[in-house]
Amino acid sequence: MTEKYDPPGAVYISTREIYDEVKATRSDVHRLIQTIQEQKADITDHEARLREVERKVWMASGIAALISGGGATIIQMFLTKGA
Repeated sequence: MTEKYDPPGAVYISTREIYDEVKATRSDVHRLIQTIQEQKADITDHEARLREVERKVWMASGIAALISGGGATIIQMFLTKGA
């Protein structure tokens, strides 16, 4: 009878254990992919909302520039007519 010698700390991992771990890893990867896709949709929505806010800010600043330029012109016209 032959005795098998296993050194201290030796570990035996069966092919079934390897298969189970690969399956679990695959499942984890699929969950991560799904999470990333959901976050991608959230980011796209967030960017769309930011673009809308930016558009409104630029529109408001343009209107403010027109009003201030027009107001200065009108004031100048009144001041020069009186002189």
